[in-house]
Amino acid sequence: MQYFINHAAIERAAAEVFSSERARYYLYGIIALAVAAVAGAALGAIWLGVALLVDAARKTLTPQLRQLSAAQAAAAALALDVATAASLA
Repeated sequence: MQYFINHAAIERAAAEVFSSERARYYLYGIIALAVAAVAGAALGAIWLGVALLVDAARKTLTPQLRQLSAAQAAAAALALDVATAASLA
């Protein structure tokens, strides 16, 4: 049976899922499927939408933190981290 397993393809797929720049989206998809299985498809879709919205807001606002003072930038970065962590909770 092991002759039919393409180890290179499995390694490429694992590298894509665990270490690519899209790894966060794979995690979001897995969590959304788990929420949908437990609470229903509607809540899974709502959670996925909120998580993607928070992620997009973080990516949009992070470059603008350079315009703030050091204390304000640290507080804003902390707020973005809290929002991202809360969306995964």
